[in-house]
Amino acid sequence: MVSAVSPDLLMVQEVDGASGFEHFLDDVLNYENSGLYRSASFYDQPSTNLDIGLYYKAEDFDYVSSDTIDITSDWGHRDAAEFVVRHLATGTKLRLYGLHLKAGNGDDDAADRASEASALRNYLNTLESNSHFLVMGDFNVYNSAEEGYQKFVETQADDSGRLFDPIDQAGDWHNDATF
Repeated sequence: MVSAVSPDLLMVQEVDGASGFEHFLDDVLNYENSGLYRSASFYDQPSTNLDIGLYYKAEDFDYVSSDTIDITSDWGHRDAAEFVVRHLATGTKLRLYGLHLKAGNGDDDAADRASEASALRNYLNTLESNSHFLVMGDFNVYNSAEEGYQKFVETQADDSGRLFDPIDQAGDWHNDATF
């Protein structure tokens, strides 16, 4: 049950269209407490089943805006969704990025992930240095040495878009139960 976890913010992926997005809101998140959660804008990625959406607790956040960040050479296929919410108690704006990087363990797949990660990191580096943001989703990286992962966490001349792994567990994550 979702109520056992009670997330304030919930980013979802691989949603089955707008109707599936609304169904999850009404029949899962708000099943026990009608109106507890609201939905932000739904991002329907054309020609894929990689749709992304955001839900938030209305008592804690206001939805401000959403946008799409072009991170692929195939516009709209695997772009990042940007959702901006405002924390009601503090007034702090929080940017949330939902992404679904290229799957697969081939060299071409890893190169695509590196390109997508580089494009998003370049965008994040343009944010004001005091911006608050989280990047969430299916990174599809197989290990911490992969170039796509390194693009997100490495030190660059402009580190305002640098990501920090909250569990900081370097290694080979793919099919490894210890992770």
